[in-house]
Amino acid sequence: MTEDAVYFDFHTHILPGADHGSRGAEDTAAEMRELYELGAGIAVATPHFYPARTNIEKFRAVRNAALVRFEKIRQPFWCPTCVGAEVAVCQSLERMPELDELCIDGTSVILLEMPFARWMDSILDTVAAIRDAGFTPVFAHLDRYEPEAAEALFALGMKGQLNLSALGTRNPWKRKRLLGWIDGRSIVAVGSDIHTSSVRDDRAETERGISALGEERLEYLRHSTADLLRGAKIYDFRPKKSDG
Repeated sequence: MTEDAVYFDFHTHILPGADHGSRGAEDTAAEMRELYELGAGIAVATPHFYPARTNIEKFRAVRNAALVRFEKIRQPFWCPTCVGAEVAVCQSLERMPELDELCIDGTSVILLEMPFARWMDSILDTVAAIRDAGFTPVFAHLDRYEPEAAEALFALGMKGQLNLSALGTRNPWKRKRLLGWIDGRSIVAVGSDIHTSSVRDDRAETERGISALGEERLEYLRHSTADLLRGAKIYDFRPKKSDG
């Protein structure tokens, strides 16, 4: 992790061909260039995992192949990268064998995407069971849900991630609420949630979001994200600094 980083990007779709976030090398290169320009000190690659569409063995094979492609096209200016998944929550997900394979590599941290339909109590039971099994769940882009739903997770002691573009909203009431979640320490990470289309579409909102955070919150988020990534396997392509 770079000492001069503006932020740590906890949620990205940068692995070429791992999901719809990057169709290939050209998309990944554009995404990594944008992360560099935004000041990302580290990126967590979190390709989508949908339990209804695939299984962990197949997902792992696709992700590993994408990681090989990623390493082949790496550039020296790319930020260090960790690998995990964005896991769509479904009922009884906690019973899935090898669920730990979806954690950020080297950690017990798992990025969970809640359903966009109204949550049943059974879904909240599922995420509580995942936590009770020894995982550290972080909930993706909680800015995209009804505030009451996110706050129900916070009431259970759960932690979340926000998209930077949402923090760049021109709606002052929404921005105030999201910043309040950060100040209340319910949010422990931010991310670009970068996809191929977002390289074109939400750069301005993301930059406004970084600006809206201010240095004090950015420092808190760098520390809280670094804590989540403690022990993580990091792919770092930057030239090594000489001792002289």
